Amino acid sequence: MNVSRDIIPQSVVQRVKSPYPAIQNAAYDKILRTRFTVMLDDLVVELQQVVLDQGEATDRRF
Repeated sequence: MNVSRDIIPQSVVQRVKSPYPAIQNAAYDKILRTRFTVMLDDLVVELQQVVLDQGEATDRRF
């Protein structure tokens, strides 16, 4: 027995479901993408610095 079918409209029950959430607000989507890109860019800069520091440490050993 599926009680939700009695409560939820048939159009909702029968619609195709998506496994991925969709963002309906384009402005929110743009802000989210921008913030993620900034965070990713910051991470790349930090990783580059670590790699450079490791390279300098290796150069000093020889």
